[in-house]
Amino acid sequence: MAEHDQTLRKIDWKSVFPFVHLFRGFRLAIDPSKLLLALAALVLLYVGGRLLDAVWPTHSRAMPQEIARYEAATGDFHAVRKAAADDRYAQIKGRLAAAGKDPHKDGIDDLEYTAKIARDEVIKATQENFDKLPPDRQTDDAKKARDARIQRAHAEYGTAIRFLGELEGEGLFIHFVVYQVDQLDAAANGAVNLDFGTVAGALRRFFYVAPKWAVTQHYVYFTLFFAAVVLLLAICGGAISRIAAVQVARDEKISVRQALRFSTGKVLSFVFAPLIPILIIVVIAVVLGLLSLPMSIGYVGGIWSIVVGALFVLAILAGLVMTLTALGLIGGGHLMYPTIAVEGSDSFDAVSRSFSYLYARPWQLIFYSLVALVYGAITYLFVRFFLFLLLSLAHSGVGLFMWGDARDGSDLWNSMWLTPESPAKLSYDINGTALNAGHHAGAVFVAFWVYLTLALLGAYAISLYFSSSTVIYYLMRKEVDATAMDEVYLEPSDDDFADAQPEAAAVAVTVTTETTVVQTADAPPADNPQNPPSA
Repeated sequence: MAEHDQTLRKIDWKSVFPFVHLFRGFRLAIDPSKLLLALAALVLLYVGGRLLDAVWPTHSRAMPQEIARYEAATGDFHAVRKAAADDRYAQIKGRLAAAGKDPHKDGIDDLEYTAKIARDEVIKATQENFDKLPPDRQTDDAKKARDARIQRAHAEYGTAIRFLGELEGEGLFIHFVVYQVDQLDAAANGAVNLDFGTVAGALRRFFYVAPKWAVTQHYVYFTLFFAAVVLLLAICGGAISRIAAVQVARDEKISVRQALRFSTGKVLSFVFAPLIPILIIVVIAVVLGLLSLPMSIGYVGGIWSIVVGALFVLAILAGLVMTLTALGLIGGGHLMYPTIAVEGSDSFDAVSRSFSYLYARPWQLIFYSLVALVYGAITYLFVRFFLFLLLSLAHSGVGLFMWGDARDGSDLWNSMWLTPESPAKLSYDINGTALNAGHHAGAVFVAFWVYLTLALLGAYAISLYFSSSTVIYYLMRKEVDATAMDEVYLEPSDDDFADAQPEAAAVAVTVTTETTVVQTADAPPADNPQNPPSA
């Protein structure tokens, strides 16, 4: 028997190890179209949040470390927050009274104005005292003493303004966003170190603690805020998922306009896909609560308790439904947007497929999600380090030949833009009280561009989340439904359709002609005299 040598020339790693498809996440996420959509969502959300903070009542602002205090609280946190707000209010009124202001009419702005007047008076008196000195006593040491006193007045004014800012409290939007960004950083660091305890804690605070604080302590504010978040994610997140869906399946790109047309056309599906499981849980819980309500009514309650106790198995079954729905949302919720983007379906199909894939292959979905989490964390930290290096070099380059101090004696350039300390500490505050009007305006423009650059990190995280979720959806669909990864719903644009019509007509003519020829050769017409009909 002849023997044939076979040489292994190439291994299709994507077929042997399907999870390597997830390593496309970085390349998919840094696509300019997706980053632009994610950045637009963040900018719109930031502007809306800032406007909401500006119009919201001062007494509802967040106290320092409020979410962390909420997590650590064991009793009624509403009372704790109210006591802190009352204490803050009392301090403001006390300082107003000490400054000779009306505690019932004046506020933080008046205290800031008083502090400014006090600073200006000290500066004026210091300069006048120096000018009164005889010329022979206006030495360099006297000038240094004068400048030091003026700088100290500016520094004291800055300290007073910062204290008044803390006393006023922090905007709810900024407080919430800073806390959530800290949790993302903690989760990324934990994932890279394979410390899944830290990851689980950070994700718990991100998805549970902070939202629970928001809806229980500031429900009116965050009802408006979360409504805006859901709508922006439906439009921009749906568009990102759509671009990723076509890229993964066909290795082609669609335009931002096409992606937005798709997401806006299915905006209700994107909005309600994650809300349907939540509504199911809420409705079942409300029904159970209403059915048990009569148990609290005297004699009738006793009789109704017997009925409830006898039929309590129905409550257990209802709890089972709520539990399965909650687990489906937690474990498979990230597949909902990709379902709509890939299949062109609706919210009910998104819920159905995400739940079925989770319960059909739970360990496989968990494995894919963990791989995506670790890989995503590594790339997230890389992008963060890249931005840190970029900003550090820009800061050093611009400040290379700058000299001079700010009005409080601090370095001028650092007062305008504080040197980036580390990849984990890229945000900063402008030392506005130490800058003159021109330098302060320049610092504001610098901050605009710096924070727009930093927003790219958040845009990357959003783009990576939807891109990786889309890849996971393709992998799970292939495992459960045996559907090839190159199958995706395509929605031809008007231009594509117009271009396709002549081509389709030409194909139709060709097929018709070929069919006629075949019929003439193989099946002559019935009225041909050479082929009379049989008897």
